[in-house]
Amino acid sequence: MATGDDVLTDTIDDDFVRAMPFGFDSAMAIVSDVDASTQPLYEAYVGQLVNQYGLDFGDSSWLRWHGHEDRNGRITAQSLGFFTDTFSDGADFDADALVLTRTLNHSVHEYHCGNLDHFHSYLPYGPRVVWLREVERRAGGFGCTLREVERKGTRHGKDFPVMAICLTAVAGREAAVAGVRVSFVGRRGTLLARLADVESARASDSQKFFTLPADERAVLTDMIELVVEGCEADDVATVMLVDAYSDLLLDKLKYLRTEYGVSTGLVTEHSGVHFRSQVRASKLDLEMAAYLEGEPDGATVTLNGTYIGPDGTMVFSTDADVDGSFARILPDTTRDLGVRFMVPVAGGRDYGWQLAEVVRPMTARNGSTVYQARRTMPVLSAQNHPDLHVGRTWQDTFSLRLSAALDGAAEMPGGYWPLYTHLGAVPRDVRKPAAGGKGSIVLDPYLDDAVLARLSDSVLGRNRRGGQTHRVWFARASVLYDYALMRQSIGTHVHKTGGNEVAITSWHDRVLDCRLPVAPAQLYGLTFHVDDVETAQVLLDGVALDLVRNPPDESGRASVSIASCDGVATVFCLLDPMAKSPDCELRGGLWRWTTGHIPTGSLEIGADGHAELVIPLAGWTLPGAQLLRYRLDRPAGVLAAVVLETMAGERFLFGDVALAEKLGVTASRQMLGPAKDTEVAPFHDMDWLLPESAALPSHPLRCIRLVAVGEPGSIARFGNIALLRPHCKAPAGRADGFVVVGSIGSDHPAAIRLEPAGDKSGETFEVRADQQGWFCFTRIPAGIYRLTAVTDGEVRIDRRGALIEVAGDTFGLSLTSGAGTDRY
Repeated sequence: MATGDDVLTDTIDDDFVRAMPFGFDSAMAIVSDVDASTQPLYEAYVGQLVNQYGLDFGDSSWLRWHGHEDRNGRITAQSLGFFTDTFSDGADFDADALVLTRTLNHSVHEYHCGNLDHFHSYLPYGPRVVWLREVERRAGGFGCTLREVERKGTRHGKDFPVMAICLTAVAGREAAVAGVRVSFVGRRGTLLARLADVESARASDSQKFFTLPADERAVLTDMIELVVEGCEADDVATVMLVDAYSDLLLDKLKYLRTEYGVSTGLVTEHSGVHFRSQVRASKLDLEMAAYLEGEPDGATVTLNGTYIGPDGTMVFSTDADVDGSFARILPDTTRDLGVRFMVPVAGGRDYGWQLAEVVRPMTARNGSTVYQARRTMPVLSAQNHPDLHVGRTWQDTFSLRLSAALDGAAEMPGGYWPLYTHLGAVPRDVRKPAAGGKGSIVLDPYLDDAVLARLSDSVLGRNRRGGQTHRVWFARASVLYDYALMRQSIGTHVHKTGGNEVAITSWHDRVLDCRLPVAPAQLYGLTFHVDDVETAQVLLDGVALDLVRNPPDESGRASVSIASCDGVATVFCLLDPMAKSPDCELRGGLWRWTTGHIPTGSLEIGADGHAELVIPLAGWTLPGAQLLRYRLDRPAGVLAAVVLETMAGERFLFGDVALAEKLGVTASRQMLGPAKDTEVAPFHDMDWLLPESAALPSHPLRCIRLVAVGEPGSIARFGNIALLRPHCKAPAGRADGFVVVGSIGSDHPAAIRLEPAGDKSGETFEVRADQQGWFCFTRIPAGIYRLTAVTDGEVRIDRRGALIEVAGDTFGLSLTSGAGTDRY
């Protein structure tokens, strides 16, 4: 792929649209390749970055994990991916085989909660072929004998399930290989598979492509012979085995999208094996040609890339953007699956990019176009750090490089720092089996706490009282790239009416050949200066967007930021929290729930001038949440607030900050919008009363308090409360319904039941938990349901109560023997 000359330019007047989201003067993300990551390591670095420090980090994942085959032919997963090595859902694998990876259900959960952000290529070793050049004539067909399979180096044949065979006919003899019978013979002389009358799944003028049924696939390392009947050897020019092909990859991506709502706009390349830059492709293809045209070592090897034979014709290709390639998936992924950005090379530079450099149009070899996304790789002084050349992108150097990036961002504000790294690649001296021989030793702490605390403080602005002025916006990689693209593209598609209404009109993007934005959430973070934050509106094609209403910035002007997010964890919207949890506690007043277009709860103040509803959450939260959405309507003279209380007891107040001292809060954020409106409050713009506190509003929550103070009998109304995490899911194309996903614990496999609540009619759904205790319902219509499981004779319900509301993709469910684990 080559970067085009048509570079986006920033044409927006900064007096109208801020260069960065409100409060920030630099932007940063961690674009971590999934290489070498296992589930124990993933839990360690996500646990620290997201759960402890509240940073909006999103990891990458393979489409399928790669496996390790032992001497008995048993496969054990070695990496993180959605599907198994043969692209199955893994339901037939033993739990012990999956101990280092996630199950499909678990990966779906991590995507919807936001901890999984993008794909790292799609396959760990890329799509590969085995070219069988020694064809032996036999009666009624031919055979190919495989030599010992290479198990080391770049051409190794480990983890190669034979998913298809490809026969290229000699010119003029195409019909002779229209249908064949195929047999695979294993090393022990056993018949691995025998396929009768296989029909061609795809054909060019001379190429016949035969896909193999899922239950009849052989593993390359266990094969010694391929037998093809139904055609003559003289009719066949080439015979190849394939471990992944276009239709298979696209089918699995479409399946994730339509069934599970999983779609991502960002794909990063891995080792130049599928989405390859032209420079890398040229180098690797020359090396492969020299190998094939020289004297190969005799072992059965696997090949990546594009090979042009001595006569100038293409023998095979596994590239994503070469027409005729076994694994061509461009432009399909950009046109049909919402992919917007690709990273075809590793690190770009050791300092931050300017806005116009972050994403650029890129033309693939087959003429399809996409946006190239850039990464940075801060380089540290070899004199001060002489060992960095060994593991310069690994876990052991990450904290040093992050610290260097923070220094650089402070010295040169305005840059974008998408940090290239491999958080799962640990030094060799800790690549040892952990207890029980499973996984790797996990360092504690996994990353340097002091550097992460510095980053967290810069993001949240906790130490602004100490004179800090530099602020870093820390976002997931896909969010940062979307922001950069929108900020560059929107100039001629936005205007201000008067001083308080901003109108955005969607547009056709000729690079992606689609309408942008693909969803309102793609505009997240764009910030517009307005005259009056309380009455300001931002409209996309005439529809009002959720906004953060900001106080004056460094220029003295007020502004609003687009806060539309597809990552939404609902506290309550359709469902009365008093009905959801019997442990809700009402203090000093009355509560009434009203259904309608916007369901709300009315909190009536009691005789002592105070009312409070305490909603238990039992440790529930949205990991990495960055904002709180709530609806609050109170009359003049009444003070009201929503208070998040963590399991450790810290409190975060949103609403009327005059209540902060009374309620003993850690930090607060004044409601700036009008009464009866939905407020979105960011966690990065709070008044920290206890700036030294390590607690965050995204930490596991003990409860949420709804508080009203004022004249007895006065009423404050609350509704639509949710935690938000920036996320743009391109329209998934699902026919109807949503995903409902959660866990019952790895030791409790059970059937999970979801049935309409109360007197509501509708279908009852049932699924079984997988090997690690994760369950997933798909295509669930919106509504209120009762979620239960029975295991060992014990009924289990979600920790927040048996009733759940489905108003979107629902995640974070945790089934326990009873609701609640702590009192308040």
